[in-house]
Amino acid sequence: MVAGDADDRWGILDTVTRYFTAIDRRDFDLLRRVFTADVDAVYEGVQVCGGLDALLAFVTGTGEVRLPVDVVDIQLSMHVIGNHVAEIDGDLARAESYALAHLVDRPPSGPRLRTRGLRYKDELVRPAEGWRIRRRVHLCDWMRLDDLLWAADGVVNGRLVVPPA
Repeated sequence: MVAGDADDRWGILDTVTRYFTAIDRRDFDLLRRVFTADVDAVYEGVQVCGGLDALLAFVTGTGEVRLPVDVVDIQLSMHVIGNHVAEIDGDLARAESYALAHLVDRPPSGPRLRTRGLRYKDELVRPAEGWRIRRRVHLCDWMRLDDLLWAADGVVNGRLVVPPA
């Protein structure tokens, strides 16, 4: 592996990691710096966008497209990246990243935790400002649903969440 190749691999991994950070922190300015303006994305078989503004509408829940998953009023998310591979060809790359997504949402029945085993298949390009995702395919391999036992003060419903009696 040559030095340039290592720099590219770190740059691609950094782009994917910035996506998870942006989603978890709800930092949509950072999210804009992860994708190209003409990004195309498919989440769990659903075409969610043709362009950055449509993708942002999807991830903020303000767009017309929804995932085929019952997620209500997400209060907190934590994505943890696992396996990551990238194939680089000049200013183009293909990457696959595994992740665990831990989502705390708030349906009428009370806070709950959904954990999802995900894979992201990305096509990236390298403009002058660094690696950006041009096409994303988001796949859910498995999912589980659990009671939420506890969350930090202010995370869910603006108060400490304690286990039910």
